[in-house]
Amino acid sequence: MSGYDPSTGVFELIASKVQRWLLRDTAYVDGNTTMERAANLLAQEGLDVLFVSESHLLIRARPGAIWTALSGQPSTREDRDDYTGPRHYSPTYLAHLVEPQMSAKAFNKLLEKAGLMWRDGEQWEMTAEGRSYAEYAISPGKGIYRDEQVRSLHWSLDVLDVIGLKWRKPNRE
Repeated sequence: MSGYDPSTGVFELIASKVQRWLLRDTAYVDGNTTMERAANLLAQEGLDVLFVSESHLLIRARPGAIWTALSGQPSTREDRDDYTGPRHYSPTYLAHLVEPQMSAKAFNKLLEKAGLMWRDGEQWEMTAEGRSYAEYAISPGKGIYRDEQVRSLHWSLDVLDVIGLKWRKPNRE
């Protein structure tokens, strides 16, 4: 999912959108991949890049600022319409939203310690208390599981307060 989430103040920028929006010359920007160069360019422009992978970037910024940083052009209609609705979030997303950031593994351990989920072999399961904050998400498998669908837990933002983590809430403009 790509777009600005007003609930978190974070823009999730997928690789295909980076390809469309990145109009500036990045020959002078450090990075081995397009996503790394885009992230470094955004950081050079003063934007808060939270997470970089080959599939997406997480940036604490509004769409217009990202568009301008990547394209070198003023904000357009395309970036103004790029918003997501309320949703549940992966542990990786939430682990990069909190301050200080942590790994998804450390985040999952905090959820387990708080009694919100437990491990059943390779799969995390939500507890009765966890049902108030989590839902299962189905996604395509990766690696040896690429031919299977994978079920994972995604969490509401409220869980951050429950487990005592701090995060910078967006300004409501």
